[in-house]
Amino acid sequence: MYRDVLIPLLTYLDAVDDASIDAAIDVALGFGAAATGLVVEADLVLAAGVYADPSVYLPDLMVEAERQGRNRGDALTARFRERAQAKRLEQDVQVIRGLSGGVIDEVANRARFHDVTVFPLDPDNPIARDCAEGVIFSSGRPVLLLPKGAPAPSARRIVVAWDGSRNAARATADAMPLLQRAEQVTVVRVTDLKGPENGDGAALRAHFVRHGLDVRYAETAAGGEGVAGQLRRFAGEAGADLLVMGGYGHSRMREFILGGLTRDLLHAPFMPVLMAH
Repeated sequence: MYRDVLIPLLTYLDAVDDASIDAAIDVALGFGAAATGLVVEADLVLAAGVYADPSVYLPDLMVEAERQGRNRGDALTARFRERAQAKRLEQDVQVIRGLSGGVIDEVANRARFHDVTVFPLDPDNPIARDCAEGVIFSSGRPVLLLPKGAPAPSARRIVVAWDGSRNAARATADAMPLLQRAEQVTVVRVTDLKGPENGDGAALRAHFVRHGLDVRYAETAAGGEGVAGQLRRFAGEAGADLLVMGGYGHSRMREFILGGLTRDLLHAPFMPVLMAH
């Protein structure tokens, strides 16, 4: 099982809310893990110096904005520590600050030193979406997206989205500690996605059997609902509260299609998702 969890805590545009902090802490506790709360502050002074028109640059205003940002970071640090200690979670807190792109790279870098990143995701926050995507594609570690308002998943019933690709295989392997503890695992393959990698259900079942897993296996066409709609339906029918899938970029046409699914889940996540790339 995962033993070392990273929890990014963004202060900008809005600070992560208490319910999302609690859910992330509960995920770490469910793993039996220790957690690092990574407070991410936006450096508005530096941003203004780089991007602002000198004719309208207002140093005093930017300094005040920085002060407010630091105050939000301090408050978020205190809230995370207080809530983690109340739940008896072994934890530490780190703080980073900088411009958006650099901060995303640094979060991804720090994620490499943890088993999994549990990312409280506010889909209405574009900075949070960009940061989550950056960690998925750059960290080399699995990322559990925890949508705002969603409770910590029990992971007793899990749906695995399978298309035979490298990314799906990576996500399945990264999720194996959870799959082995689950009461029910349902593997779903969308059959009308074109590509030589889209198979082999029998081989996948044999792999799971060797891990002691008796999985349900289903095939479906995306149809009018699209891939996201089908996965939502299967998750609902299975009573699942966690989806496992590969994260896809845009380098090939097949990845362009599934890249749309990745973006859909970042903009409108319908349940907690464990992604890997």
